[in-house]
Amino acid sequence: MQSRFQNGIQAVGRTSFHESGRKPRRSFLRSRLSGPGGIYNLGNVIALFSGFALKLYGDQGQSGVFVTLYSYLVGNSGATFLTLAMILFLISGEVYHHAAKPGARAALLPWADFISGLAAISLTAALLWLGEATAAWVAGVMLVAGKLGCAALPVFANLDTTRVERLLRVMVAASRAPSLVALGLTVLPALRGEVAFDLVILPLIMILCFLLWLWADLLLLFRHRSARGITVRTDGSV
Repeated sequence: MQSRFQNGIQAVGRTSFHESGRKPRRSFLRSRLSGPGGIYNLGNVIALFSGFALKLYGDQGQSGVFVTLYSYLVGNSGATFLTLAMILFLISGEVYHHAAKPGARAALLPWADFISGLAAISLTAALLWLGEATAAWVAGVMLVAGKLGCAALPVFANLDTTRVERLLRVMVAASRAPSLVALGLTVLPALRGEVAFDLVILPLIMILCFLLWLWADLLLLFRHRSARGITVRTDGSV
């Protein structure tokens, strides 16, 4: 009887040890936001749906939902270029997400950069059509050059392109600055009480989106440092 009791305790101990050694499963939302891809797409989704919601609210029922949606997505050339850019950004965000997973193929990251670069071209065309020439030629060109430059780096696989990639990633992150400054200047009158806050809801939302995109840019920029830190800790533990 006593031996059975001891065996039972040992079995429970072994079970508890193995269960405690298992890695806890992360929630879906947490796993999606664990890398740059999920953060990129969080900003993309917020920008896409908030813009439509505010346009629908601004119409105040004068147009149907589908008419407003059509106008928002493909109502003119600028809207069409912007919609195409958003679709490509969403696809690239998903590829970034899979590229950040352990054991992912190395080719996924350049593909994500390439798709994002195509999206940046479409975004630049939309900005030009909408009359935002400064944003297009400064922020748009920097984003295109940074993303497509990173996508082209595997061509020079025989060379050490770490510094070049870092410079291109910095260029991508810096491309967010002009838009953030412009949006901040748009919101400033509301902070001073000169205009109502409901007039700057969209700029405030876009500031949030640009900060999310900047966060994802920085995660890509410093991913080598994170990888080195993981390697050092792993070597030390072994």
